[in-house]
Amino acid sequence: LGFGAACMGDGNFDIVYDMAATDRKMMAACGLHIMYGPQVDVSTDPRWPRNSGTYGERPEITAGITRELIRGYQNGEDGLKEGAIALTVKHFPGDGVDDRNQHFCTTVNDMTREEWMATYGRLYKTMIAEGAEAVMSAHIALPWCDPTFDECGNMSASLSKVLMTDLLKGELGFDGCI
Repeated sequence: LGFGAACMGDGNFDIVYDMAATDRKMMAACGLHIMYGPQVDVSTDPRWPRNSGTYGERPEITAGITRELIRGYQNGEDGLKEGAIALTVKHFPGDGVDDRNQHFCTTVNDMTREEWMATYGRLYKTMIAEGAEAVMSAHIALPWCDPTFDECGNMSASLSKVLMTDLLKGELGFDGCI
């Protein structure tokens, strides 16, 4: 979904909602109920191999686009849940910082707590407040939160109780499906 460039200029995200609402109807007609997206990663490292999958490097653009996707897919017209498609925001705790691909090895989001809370933390809190139904954990370590390091390397979010329970469910308040 290449909305980043279209929405960057004026912050108008109406096109995103319109697309999501239309797509929701087609997906519901096909009997689909969940989507494994959107990707709420932020491109902070230009060497990151999956930069094209993000909405850019500005968290406020990613938040605006994702907010309208949640509204369009999950809420339906006039706030109705009929035909809603549950979205899965991903890749928790945030891809785009390490130049490696987390599908092949555990990558590291080496932001400080302050940096993470100002970007990814803010994005996930916003998506949770908007009603995100699911969050996809990733093979990404967040050392400030879970400094566990063993013979396999850093502890990835997908295996970390500290990240998934204490941070995501506890501090950020997520109560949906992981």
